[in-house]
Amino acid sequence: LFFFSSRRRHTRYISVTGVQTCALPIYLMAVSGLHIGFVAGACFLILYPLVFSALWKFRSQWALMGYGRKIVALLCVFPVLFYMFLVGTKISALRAGVMILVYLFAVLINREKHLLNALLVAAFLILIRSPEAVVGPGFLLSFGALLTIVLAIQFMENPSGDTLDRLGEVQIGSASGRE
Repeated sequence: LFFFSSRRRHTRYISVTGVQTCALPIYLMAVSGLHIGFVAGACFLILYPLVFSALWKFRSQWALMGYGRKIVALLCVFPVLFYMFLVGTKISALRAGVMILVYLFAVLINREKHLLNALLVAAFLILIRSPEAVVGPGFLLSFGALLTIVLAIQFMENPSGDTLDRLGEVQIGSASGRE
C-alpha cells in the first residue's frame, strides 16, 4: 500500500496489489465524525436563507415566528442520516451523528441545546445497540476525548475561586455551621 501523485490531475491514488484506485472515498471515510458535522452545518447554512426567503414570501408571519429554523433542522436530518448510512457503524460516526440529531431535535422542539446531554444520549444509544463497545478503544477514545473537551469548556465558562467548590465538595467550616 503506497501513495503517489499523478502528474495529470494531482489526485492521490492507492495501489493495492497492482490495482490503482482513487483515494478520495477512503479520505472521506477517515474522519467521519467531523464530516458528519460538516454535512449538517453546510446543509443548515445553505438551506436556511432559502427557506427563510420562501417563508417570508409566502408566510411572513411564520418566518417572524422562527419556523424557518425548525424546517431547516428537519430538512438537515435527511443528509445527516444518509451520511451516517454511507460511512457505516464506526463508533465516532455514530457518536457524531447521534449528537447532531439530538441538536436538530432540540431545535425542532424549542429546547436548550447542551453538549453534555447530547454526548450522554449518544453513549446511551450506542451502548444499547452494542454493550460490548464500552471496552473498545474507539468508544473510549471518542467519548473520553469529547467528555474531556466538554468538561474543560464548562470549567472555563464558570471558573470559581475555590478549588473545593469546583469539585462540588463542601468546606469543613461551612458544613458544621460554624465559621
